Amino acid sequence: MKETQNIKTEYEEQLKRKYASANYPIDEDIEYPYNGSIWIQGLLKDIRGLKEEIDKVLPYLNEKEDIYKHRKYIYEERLNSFHEEFEEIVNFTQPLPSVKKTIS
Repeated sequence: MKETQNIKTEYEEQLKRKYASANYPIDEDIEYPYNGSIWIQGLLKDIRGLKEEIDKVLPYLNEKEDIYKHRKYIYEERLNSFHEEFEEIVNFTQPLPSVKKTIS
């Protein structure tokens, strides 16, 4: 009896570890289909294929993200420089026609 209890406890621990290491959520309410192992093998094959496609696309994506970040940095620096340079010019104290007369 004690041995059976130990085996049960060991299986429960193994099951807990499998749940913890699962890549996808496990739905306990679903009824396992008669050809479930075939479906699982097909899904695993599809997942491997998708991972291969992701691995092909990721370098291109990372390259484009780097370009985007660089251009965004340049844009923000130019925008900040513009605001610093022209901040006082934007605030006119006189009407523009009188400024034009004063300049000429």
